[in-house]
Parts: sequence; structure tokens; C-alpha cells
Amino acid sequence: MKAATNDLVLQPRPAQGGRPPHEIAAKLETHILSIALQLMCANDLESVTIDAVARAAHVSKRTLYARFPTRQALFLAVLNHAVEPRLAPLRRPLPDEDWRSGLASLLSEMLEVSAGAELRAIERLLLWARDHDPDLVRSMFARSSGQPVRVIAAILGGAADRHELEAPDIERIATILFEAAVVGPRRRMLFGVDPHETAEDRRRHVAAVVELFLGAASAPSPFQQECSDANL
Repeated sequence: MKAATNDLVLQPRPAQGGRPPHEIAAKLETHILSIALQLMCANDLESVTIDAVARAAHVSKRTLYARFPTRQALFLAVLNHAVEPRLAPLRRPLPDEDWRSGLASLLSEMLEVSAGAELRAIERLLLWARDHDPDLVRSMFARSSGQPVRVIAAILGGAADRHELEAPDIERIATILFEAAVVGPRRRMLFGVDPHETAEDRRRHVAAVVELFLGAASAPSPFQQECSDANL
């Protein structure tokens, strides 16, 4: 596999020598991890060795070992590097007005960032890490599932505070909503089910899930409330 190198331009070291500036070192590390992830997408994990990553990234093994002293350390760093972008939608401000469409947009974006070729490599890495660093896998699960559920619960809680939603168990609804809108479709993508599904198909799925779950939990209209109070 021919690795792309145009996305990283390293500046020459200062004449007096020494370590490169922090920003350059960070770019180099990101470059190495991105190349390693590309290799993992195209090959099985056994073939992704330190030598292979060094060749594809056009760095020396000494440079690689200085940052990742073992193959296990490299793999765990790649896993963290791959998962982090999938949490980016959660860092945006939570919607207040038109919170339903804002929630659907958030869930759609979370699903869409999982639709790339990296999904299978991440799954393989998680299975590998389960046997090598189970604490890290638990931490990853807490971030990739627990954090989205907390954000969704915050959106639903705000709607409930404004009397726009009736939900006695916000946390449970947030969990089920996330699993139905994102986790389930993500698993179908992983196993190649519905190979011709498009981004628009996924957006419609998320919108239908939000409408189904939240339609049942919507606060009743004043007329419905009067009927309920009158036992009609």
C-alpha cells in the first residue's frame, strides 16, 4: 500500500539540533497514527508491523520507537486516534430551540462519521485491545457510548424541563435512542448488511427513530390534558 505523504510537511530542525518544536512533533505523531490506521484498514493486524508502519510513513524505526516503544503501544495509540474524531459532534453546543431536529442532526452526524472504511479496522483493534488492555477498552466504551448517552440525556432533560417532553426515565430513553439510531445501523455497516445504503437513507432512519421514540414521549397538548383530567 502506498501511503500518502503530502498531508504532512515537516520543517527542518534548528541548526543547533535538539528536538523539533512541539507542534511539529504532534503533527508527526498524528501522521504516523493516520498511516498506521490506513494500513490496518487495508490489511490484517498481523501484517501491520513496526517496520511496515515506518516504511509507509517514511520515518525511521528509531523515530517510531521513540514515540511508541512497543507494537502494543502503537496499536493502542491508533485506537485512541481512530475513536477521537467520532466524538467530535458531541463538542458542539447543545440545541435548545428546535431541539428535535438538533438531536436528529447530532445522531445523524455520529452515524455518518462511522460510515467510512475505518469502521472495520476499529472493530478489529477493539477486539485485539480487549485481550491486551481491557481497561482501555472499558474506557473507550465509556467514551464512545456513555458520553453520547449523557449528551442525549441532557437534550431530553432540557426539553422535559420546558414541559415539551414527558419522560420519567431520561437516561433509559437516551440509551435506547442512541442504540436504535446509531449503534444498530453501525453494526449493520460493519457486517455489510444493506451495502447500497446511502447517507440519505441513514439520515431518514435517524429521523424516523427520533420521531418514533419522542412522539410517544411528547408532552400532551392542552386539549389532550383537559380530556385526560376529565377522564374522557
